[in-house]
Amino acid sequence: MKLSGLVRELWPHVAVEVYGSTHTQLCLPHSDVDCVLVSSETLTTSPVDMLEALMERLEACAWARNVELLRSARIPILKLHFVKCRHPVKMDVTCGHSPGHSGMEARGVVDQYRMAMPALRPLVIVLKSHLHAKGLNASYSGGLSSYALVLMVVRFLQEELEPHTDEGRQPCVIYTFFRTGTVGMLLLQFLDLHIHFDFHRYGMEYFEIDPAATAVSFPPVSPMVYIMDPLRYNHNIGNSFRIHEVASP
Repeated sequence: MKLSGLVRELWPHVAVEVYGSTHTQLCLPHSDVDCVLVSSETLTTSPVDMLEALMERLEACAWARNVELLRSARIPILKLHFVKCRHPVKMDVTCGHSPGHSGMEARGVVDQYRMAMPALRPLVIVLKSHLHAKGLNASYSGGLSSYALVLMVVRFLQEELEPHTDEGRQPCVIYTFFRTGTVGMLLLQFLDLHIHFDFHRYGMEYFEIDPAATAVSFPPVSPMVYIMDPLRYNHNIGNSFRIHEVASP
């Protein structure tokens, strides 16, 4: 990979890892490829400085176009188009030591759910396509991020059995495919549930892959959907102020 070679020239101990929907097989044809710079050694150079150095090298490469560094983003991102292929590929490059970066950990979480729930992938692909067509597939514009959508589908596919017994929390049922139905039935049920779900009063909470998730109280004055990050329980990954459009029929 040309990007990996360029990174190795700058920092021999740094590698390029792919995460996000491209790695988890939940991407659409037009999805960006998310890459992160990781190292087995402690990195002392700031993420912005590393991405600036990489940007300077990329601007001299014939295979890179539209190179842009978003310095002020919560996690600095270097965006570019890889043009040495039939169709240009959009790439987002970040640094793994950026504060709050959990892309690699999230990759592992999504992989676990995807392997345990065969219905997850087709549901996510259809829903992502719909949100993209409506311009609601990015959190920064008020829509839902891919990670948030995946967790919403996971929450839907989890159902707790007899949660209030003397033995405590019981194992959950994970729906994959109905014996007498199709993924289409699951899709219709998902849409019906979230059309009527009160996002202003309730949030979505997650635990490990085995226990079922449960809805949790959330301040009714909040204008955004609350989806708890299973990697950081106090972090809301919903961040959608256009949830009324996302959930509209």
